[in-house]
Amino acid sequence: MSETIERKVAEAVLQLENTITVGDETFVVAPPSTGTIIMVSEAVSRLPEFNIETDNVFTEALSVAKECEALGDIGAILIMGAKSIKEDVQYQIRSSFFKRKKTISMRKHISDKLILEMAPSTLRETIISLLKMSQVSDFFAITASLIEINLLRQTRGAVTTASGQPSRES
Repeated sequence: MSETIERKVAEAVLQLENTITVGDETFVVAPPSTGTIIMVSEAVSRLPEFNIETDNVFTEALSVAKECEALGDIGAILIMGAKSIKEDVQYQIRSSFFKRKKTISMRKHISDKLILEMAPSTLRETIISLLKMSQVSDFFAITASLIEINLLRQTRGAVTTASGQPSRES
């Protein structure tokens, strides 16, 4: 189901909550923020190197799978948002064997649920959907335009010769 621009604008104006259900729990997705995108970028950097052009994708995927817990963390960051993660929200789980409560961070709880209860295809779709909602393209546009401004500032006023060398005139 594709969303129209009008629907996205209406959701933003009306502050409609987006939710995601993982297993038996439903989580409210945090509104997009630059901090969330920065935290996702850091989590993505923890993913292992992966040879995309391999002849045996199955073997390559299995060889790096043990290092891919960051996928759950990426999903948890996108669901909670940077603000909630910075607040270190705690979550209590009941241990059925010992009948006592254990406190873990909400980030870890959601990350574990994503990894343990979602099929890989569902996790992929969820992360892609959450990335679309987080306005990564707008973040890219901001950073690209600021980098361009910085490059222009560096070259402004510099006089170069036809060979590309700085002129001796000042």
